[in-house]
Amino acid sequence: MSDQHIQKGLTKTEWEAAVAVAQELAASECDPNEAAKLLSYLRAKLSVASFQKILNAREAMLAKTAMNVPFVRSGRTARHWTSISKMWKNCSQSLPQDAERLLLLLGWAVRIMRYYNTDVGKAELAERQRADEHSQLPPQLQASSPPSSQPHLS
Repeated sequence: MSDQHIQKGLTKTEWEAAVAVAQELAASECDPNEAAKLLSYLRAKLSVASFQKILNAREAMLAKTAMNVPFVRSGRTARHWTSISKMWKNCSQSLPQDAERLLLLLGWAVRIMRYYNTDVGKAELAERQRADEHSQLPPQLQASSPPSSQPHLS
């Protein structure tokens, strides 16, 4: 992939982080609309600390009673929020701590998640997961090199 990430307003490292976030959330079948709700909150507050606080609060509410919380509209909402919380715990140290940069990065992550929900995107995500599993094999069992780590967005 060319330096398209610069045109998107992200550094190469931020673009790679956005792809990684999207891959993790899409692989866990997280709904992009749930992730977009967090973006709306971050956009309104422009504070990473407030963003972290709302994630922790929602995770705590879901832990108490997944179906009796006002923002739960389906049986899958708790799973989506668990996926988002897990992603944040796994990735937050490598994500920008500046709210505007984080907002831009997560905005692209949600767009990429939506791509991964298409038929072509699902096939690509499955291929990436196989490549990741393949790369964890001992070198003598690896037959070929894995595909690129960049989504084929058009």
